[in-house]
Amino acid sequence: MISSIAACCLLLGQLGLSAAPDYGFWEEVFGVSDVVAASGNGGLTACVNDHGRVSVCKWPSPGYYDQLTYRIRSRNEKFPGVPPSDGLKWGLRIGGETKWLCGEPWKSTQCYAAVDSTVIKTRLASSEAGLTATQYLFVCPDADVLVVHLVVEGLDAAPTIFWHADFSPCTRLIPEVPIGDWLLDGANDFAVFEAGNHGAICHFRPEGATHDDWARAREFAAQEAGPDAWRTFRQGVWIVYGSPDEILGFQCGLEGEDASAFKQADLGRLSGSRAAVGSCDSAIALRPAVKEGAYAATVLVAFGESYDQARERFMQAKGKGYERLKEEADGYWREWLRGTILPATDDESLTALIKRCLLVLATAMDRRSSAIVRAPLVQPPLALDWPRHGVWMTTALDLAGLHEPASRHTGFYAEGIRGSDLPGARAGSFPAAFYANGTAAIPSAVLDVEAPAWVLWSFWRHGLSLGPAARPTYFATIWDATLLSTEFLAGWSDVNTGLPLHSFDPSLVRDTRSPELLLTVSTGVASGLHIANALGQDRPGWSARANEMEALCLSTCLDRERQWTLRDPLSYWPADIIPAGDSRWDEYAEARLKALGDLRGYEAARSLCDIAMVWQNRPAKLALVRPHLLAAMRHALRMEEGPSLAFPDALHASLAFIGASVVSSASP
Repeated sequence: MISSIAACCLLLGQLGLSAAPDYGFWEEVFGVSDVVAASGNGGLTACVNDHGRVSVCKWPSPGYYDQLTYRIRSRNEKFPGVPPSDGLKWGLRIGGETKWLCGEPWKSTQCYAAVDSTVIKTRLASSEAGLTATQYLFVCPDADVLVVHLVVEGLDAAPTIFWHADFSPCTRLIPEVPIGDWLLDGANDFAVFEAGNHGAICHFRPEGATHDDWARAREFAAQEAGPDAWRTFRQGVWIVYGSPDEILGFQCGLEGEDASAFKQADLGRLSGSRAAVGSCDSAIALRPAVKEGAYAATVLVAFGESYDQARERFMQAKGKGYERLKEEADGYWREWLRGTILPATDDESLTALIKRCLLVLATAMDRRSSAIVRAPLVQPPLALDWPRHGVWMTTALDLAGLHEPASRHTGFYAEGIRGSDLPGARAGSFPAAFYANGTAAIPSAVLDVEAPAWVLWSFWRHGLSLGPAARPTYFATIWDATLLSTEFLAGWSDVNTGLPLHSFDPSLVRDTRSPELLLTVSTGVASGLHIANALGQDRPGWSARANEMEALCLSTCLDRERQWTLRDPLSYWPADIIPAGDSRWDEYAEARLKALGDLRGYEAARSLCDIAMVWQNRPAKLALVRPHLLAAMRHALRMEEGPSLAFPDALHASLAFIGASVVSSASP
């Protein structure tokens, strides 16, 4: 079992290390990402699928545990789709049948409530004439509370509205195994109980649950104990949910059993069991409020480290009500965007996409550590901070004028550097990916030599963005990390050829070396030397190595006419072997621009960024990109024509924002 998990995690390196890191094959292995958008506050993060069902719920960070049972099956026909009982969803009791709003026959259209809003609007239309259900979902920016509001239209009489929750509280991150929160769901979850006269249900799991904890929980469930008994469990993950609307019934059950909350709601009745222990689910039945000829219901889901904390957050949100909570959330993000620097453009559609890029990036950033996850997904596991990707997120923050969070993000890397040699983990290197708490998330057998090189480049570039006055202070804060990483890269060389030694190559699933590796390592050593010179640090060994690597790059990557010998060198512009703006980039930039309309996801975002950066000082060339900018950004964010949602990938969003910033800011 251990060896198979290790082998699986070794292969996970390709998700972050691949030159073209989109999902493809990995969705075949882990299941297709059933996510179209996310809403979060840097702590609580919820993702929805194309019918509005909550498919991911991460807390206390976008890079921590998933708190749901939501096992996506592979594309193999033997395991189609997702069980209807998984996740969080609504059901309508109409004509003696419970209609779950999580798939066929409902037809879905989705968009954001506004261009600067994180409220995800999902409109579901039934095959029954005139029957629609519209869901509004968002996470409160200042409290770990998920708000889900439903409006049903086209009915002559009020339906009973069910809300079903299949939470699976998780309290542990397994170092170097970033799949434990869903693959090992059987080891998660703990108990659920009805929270007395507060009209709420509580799912929870104490930290480090012991045999005695399980025994005590079963005793409390048998006694139908009230909240005063359950709250005596220690801190962990506590989830309290309920509604400001009238609650007609509830059920605390066990997944898959006849008394499960899902099966009872599906049959239209909830028996009122007050507690369950094990793999639990729950449901509440609501009497909707009449709202302008429609029927409306709201559910509030609060998270905390203890019952009291979660309950207090729930009660505060309940006291405010849906309308005020939505108004506060919209106002918060509107003001946040006003504090950023946006590219100058008169195109409202382009401005909306640029804002969306920054909102995606903000949703992916941990509010405590400032780690930025690639995407808050579970399958495939991308809720990790990959240094080689994170440097582009730092660059995007700087271009948006968000220098403080950019500094914190580089500080996250500075703290995560390896300080001493361990087997497979050299001093000065980084884990290929981090959890948001700084723990290594990928096995140390994956030695990503390029990660410290990109991080050093990010240190240097971020320092330049701060201006002369603040630059020395910043460089001093990251000097220890710079020293370790540059020493590592300068010494990671073949004594006979001077070329860098091997680094893990995901395409071959083994260590190798290449001209691209040479360019990246050269960039890192040069960046470390720039920082040393800025601080007055004399490093003759680094200077000699930087000169040696520059000569190797020139002889390996350029021919006698100083033209590229690489097939597609555009993504290696940071190496500065050929300066940005040089006409020798034109052939490659023009080829990417010609193909831009056919590219999607990462390839569209990467190409847009690279084209913009190599032409950044040539307004006439950037003018050629401007007509393609809007479509390229939509493709990068996986947004179809018309109102739609942005796929919550912070790498795609950052690269697209960088490209848009450079192209839009250039004079026509």
